[in-house]
Amino acid sequence: MCGIAGIVETGGGSPARDVLERMTRRLAHRGPDGEGVVVDGPAGFGHRRLAILDLSPAGAQPMASADGARWLTYNGEVYNYLELAADLAARGAIFRSRSDTEVLLHAHAAHGDAFLRHLNGMFAFALWDRPRRRLLCARDRFGVKPFFYYFAEGRFTFASEVKALLECPWVPRRPNLRVLRAYLATGAVDAGDETFFEGILRLPPAHRLLLEEGRLRLERWWDLAPGEDDPRRPSSAAEDRAAADRFASLFEDAVRLRLRSDVPVGTCLSGGLDSSSIACEATRLLRQGSGAGPAPAPRLRTFTADFQDEELRETPYWRAVVDATGAEAHTVTPSGAELLQALPKLLFHQEEPFVSTSVFAQWRVAQSAREHGVPVLLDGQGADEVLAGYGEYAGPHVLDLCLSGHWERLGPAAAGVRAAWGDSLPGLVRRVLRELVPPAARRRAGRAGAPPSWYLGETPEPRPARNPMAGFLPRALYRSLTRTSLPGLLRYEDRNTMAFGVEARLPFLDYRLVELAFALPNDQKLRGAWTKFVLRQALAPVLPAPVRERIRKLGFATPEARWLREDLAPLVLDLLGSRSLAERGFVDVAAARADYEAFRAGRPADTQKLWRWINAELWFRTWWP
Repeated sequence: MCGIAGIVETGGGSPARDVLERMTRRLAHRGPDGEGVVVDGPAGFGHRRLAILDLSPAGAQPMASADGARWLTYNGEVYNYLELAADLAARGAIFRSRSDTEVLLHAHAAHGDAFLRHLNGMFAFALWDRPRRRLLCARDRFGVKPFFYYFAEGRFTFASEVKALLECPWVPRRPNLRVLRAYLATGAVDAGDETFFEGILRLPPAHRLLLEEGRLRLERWWDLAPGEDDPRRPSSAAEDRAAADRFASLFEDAVRLRLRSDVPVGTCLSGGLDSSSIACEATRLLRQGSGAGPAPAPRLRTFTADFQDEELRETPYWRAVVDATGAEAHTVTPSGAELLQALPKLLFHQEEPFVSTSVFAQWRVAQSAREHGVPVLLDGQGADEVLAGYGEYAGPHVLDLCLSGHWERLGPAAAGVRAAWGDSLPGLVRRVLRELVPPAARRRAGRAGAPPSWYLGETPEPRPARNPMAGFLPRALYRSLTRTSLPGLLRYEDRNTMAFGVEARLPFLDYRLVELAFALPNDQKLRGAWTKFVLRQALAPVLPAPVRERIRKLGFATPEARWLREDLAPLVLDLLGSRSLAERGFVDVAAARADYEAFRAGRPADTQKLWRWINAELWFRTWWP
């Protein structure tokens, strides 16, 4: 896990080493264990190292192949590197290190660009092929690891974070107002290749980028495919057992691979189904002696953000997991006062605006892990988007039932939605109708996507996205996985953890597990009041009953309303009275003040909308002081 940067001059000459060094130093938080810079003709690479596998100097980067023909700067972990190394050694490869970085170099030599499909992991890298004067850049299937770039006037510049690109005098430092407007109006973040910085693009997940003869070519190298069977069909009891067994086997292997490390490994633990499943499975594997390096800790270490607010309190659930696993539990209780103090650093590391203060709870968990000497954390990110963990998926599921003619299952489905989410039947009907009416028509009718009263801009039309799934629920999940939900969550987690030199590993985003989930019928995800049905069945032997039988999902939330009314009030009032906020022209200050004063007086409000204009103004002040 590291920070990468680089420059390729396609018009002649070599990159300036001093610029590469500045870019690399800007990423020091991502890699506190080492630094490397190399210039090879028209290509220059920088690297900051977080040593997780092969802690010796042999694992340092940028790394060259034995013949010097290839150079690699790489951020991430390829979890199946041992299996790949064994196969490559059988083909004649000779290894000088025990690092997964060297495995990538040999795999590319053996398989060419097709080697990407052999990788099970999270990664973003640039590989310079000197004889062919060709640069290959690639990003993992779900975009767990970031990759940003700028290409103009014969110069290609890339880095793990935007702040490193801004060290280059030729990279513009201007806000992307189109993306900012979409964020303010709808909360959209990380929804495409554009960033909040004009001209700076992100390499999309599951894509590779080729720079050859001065031209860029972008290609998708992997995608999910619809299941072969109708996703709306009901499962038999035998199919339930088979699905649970297959899921349990793949989940075990996903966790086992992610326990591979030469440094201590811990887990995030919220008390929800996802993180609890990982903690319980990891404990079982550690007791068997599988995974985590040559001398795994006798007890798993867990890290939890705990709140005493009744509506956010998950203490009984994570305590049940700790009791069942015997884990060494570490807790933090983030406060509004701590958030106020940490905001400058948090905004700097996140780089782009975010949608709620829940990001800070994750920040504090990563900080706690590093303080306790645990630089690797397993986390449950991605499970909700893969296994339909959010209430918004109930509508597409019911709609699939309607259109498939399975009327006998509508009653239990509606009853389950009411039990799990507290929705009335009219609310459920409205959700189904939202799926029936195209988004553009909804906006024209004013029924959805309406911006808040303080927003002065126009709501941008979203760019159409490819969606190969069949069925309303699979399409909704694919959209969440690739565009509307997961990309932002992965950015938050990457920046929060890497700010403290901590690596986050995500078993639920093992591509084999995701492919299995999308091949299963809908009712393996949603059945009656149960979300993530197949996971509950698969992990039944190890999950404590209070967690396994839990219906209501809380999410990774903070007491945002209380913080905005109390601890953050001086900051909000200062922003509302500032000239800069009024002059930027994206907020009606009078309307924003009226909304905020009514909220402070006790009127319910969408706190994420309030946070958006606060965050947007603070974002401007961070990057354009």
